[in-house]
Amino acid sequence: MSQELRDEPPEETQERYDRKLTITSMFQGKMIVVVVNPIQAVAAEEAGAAAVIPIDGIKMAMVPKEGINTTTTLSAINNVMDRVLIPVIGRVRAGHIMEAKAMEAAK
Repeated sequence: MSQELRDEPPEETQERYDRKLTITSMFQGKMIVVVVNPIQAVAAEEAGAAAVIPIDGIKMAMVPKEGINTTTTLSAINNVMDRVLIPVIGRVRAGHIMEAKAMEAAK
């Protein structure tokens, strides 16, 4: 566990925990759909998805060959966010703190 998380004040830790419980209860029993473009995101929303996870289709085509996973670009995430009202979940590779902070700052 990183030093940053260990030094967090107890009230912030509780707030993070409460936020996670709220999110999990929102998604319980519902679909979270992985989409490649905004058109698929709209279709998922119309089909009743609770949230979408955009991925970069070009990069995902390389995953089986390269054996690596990549982060979706912020512009791709923003394009999806502009077109749907449901939550858009951005995912980041494990351990890539700077990518996560950039994504968080781009709200």
